[in-house]
Amino acid sequence: MVAKALVSIIIPSYNYANFIIETLTSIRRQKHEYWEAIVVDDGSTDNTGALVLELAKVDARIIYIYQENKGLSAARNTGIKKASGDYIQFLDADDLISEDKIQLQLEHFAADENLGISYCNTYYFTNNNIQERYRSLDLTQQEWIIKLNDMSVAEQLRELVNKNIMPVNSPLVKREVVEKVGDFNTELTSLEDWEYWFKSAMYFKFGYLDNERAYCMVRVHHTSMSKNLKKMYLNEIAVRSLFQVYIEDAMPGSEEGKKLMKENIRLLKRPHSYFIAEEGFFNIKNAFRLIEKNGLMQFLSAYMKAVNDFRKKNRS
Repeated sequence: MVAKALVSIIIPSYNYANFIIETLTSIRRQKHEYWEAIVVDDGSTDNTGALVLELAKVDARIIYIYQENKGLSAARNTGIKKASGDYIQFLDADDLISEDKIQLQLEHFAADENLGISYCNTYYFTNNNIQERYRSLDLTQQEWIIKLNDMSVAEQLRELVNKNIMPVNSPLVKREVVEKVGDFNTELTSLEDWEYWFKSAMYFKFGYLDNERAYCMVRVHHTSMSKNLKKMYLNEIAVRSLFQVYIEDAMPGSEEGKKLMKENIRLLKRPHSYFIAEEGFFNIKNAFRLIEKNGLMQFLSAYMKAVNDFRKKNRS
């Protein structure tokens, strides 16, 4: 029964002592009481450990694990291995979840036994004012979350080929999903959740829970990793390269699979054109590298986009 299902909440943390107690407090306010919060301290040099261990004395559901710094994905993977729950909630150490989130998502699973991942609304906020909430990372009210419901595998993958559909804190995940999909990719320094959801969509049904009481809250920093354009584009190239392999595995030889792979290659044009412009339009070494990796036509398409973007930028 989901009413008493154990939920493992995995919280990687690196030098987030300023926020970790606020995050754990949002968990302790959950209406669903059967949870364990696994804080994986990824080599912090601040007093994260002392704060978490002190709170763990008050609430035995809080578990503290220390490891040498290995990165966000590796910390999540450590949490997965420690988790005992029937469901998994990923939560960054500076973010929050509403008090009804887990309970409502468990009810979502109860209403649809085929559901593998239930995800919900997201708000963004800054340290200056937690009450002022936005729909997007750029602190506007432009919604970006894609709402998947009752879609086929091909339809889910089509949406995820286009872009990521949610932040990592939004979903509640059945245990069999992480058992099937495995670890987060430690080679990626961002967009690792996008790759994870893509692999999940190959095997499991996604469902968006449209309930205003179920949401996560993402804290926006001036130095947010997702605002580092160069790093994002480097990882997008890496993720899309993996997508080609995954699509072939999920839909070998099918027409739908071929269409998805073609669309994925087309979308590689944007990050490639960015690096063509950044590294120089006459960088022969970079040109040969891109041609070897993606073919001459893809390179020419990306090159023309880079030229057009450069012209537009200089006209403005």
